[in-house]
Amino acid sequence: MLPYTNRLKDGRFQWCGHDYQIRLVPGQSYGLHGFGHRQTWQVDESNESHIAMSWRHTADDVEWPWSFTARLVYALSDDGLEVDLMIRNESSTSMPAILGWHPYVPAFWLTAANASGMACAVHALDGDGACVADLELVRPKRIVTDDQTAHTVALQDWRSNWSIQTLAGERWHLTANAAHLVHHVPKELTYACIEPVSALPGSLGLTSSQRVPNAIGLEPDAWRHLKCSLEATVLLEKISHDG
Repeated sequence: MLPYTNRLKDGRFQWCGHDYQIRLVPGQSYGLHGFGHRQTWQVDESNESHIAMSWRHTADDVEWPWSFTARLVYALSDDGLEVDLMIRNESSTSMPAILGWHPYVPAFWLTAANASGMACAVHALDGDGACVADLELVRPKRIVTDDQTAHTVALQDWRSNWSIQTLAGERWHLTANAAHLVHHVPKELTYACIEPVSALPGSLGLTSSQRVPNAIGLEPDAWRHLKCSLEATVLLEKISHDG
């Protein structure tokens, strides 16, 4: 997800004293997850376990009024998958830049109340996809989510790693350098999305207030990186039970 994540109400935001309107999701009243997922990326190198891609956007009045280059690397190993997503501001002024990874976990893999990790706060989202509560830090605590119940929550200042247990007897460990995590299960209960993001949902819509995180801004020629890994281990109790 880039150059922003989650919903952007009315496709509008304010940045450095200017108002911007960008493309909405067709038939909806919001922008969603930027537009990198709708582009054709160039494959720069690849082999059986590694692929590196890039894509350059030229500033326009429809998608995004700043120019940037994005790079994406997937690397497979015996332990799992590593993802490296990065963006470079190629305009002459600061731009907002929020990165996220959006893996889908099939529902039939999952057990109830199976995903857990540490975070400072859990926020429900409103109908516009923004955090309902004020962004107040509390002491880190263990959070357990139920992947058999529809919900969308944002975990503030999560502590990698996030543990996902499957019915196949595996435990997946998600780690990332992202500050926050969005956990989404749709009403159809067909999958769970467990999304590391560099800013909380709705943050771009807060850019006219003092609550906006300073981490959103990306200066000219600067890079922003999101690094994630998803590693699997086999549960010994599952091996023993099935053996």
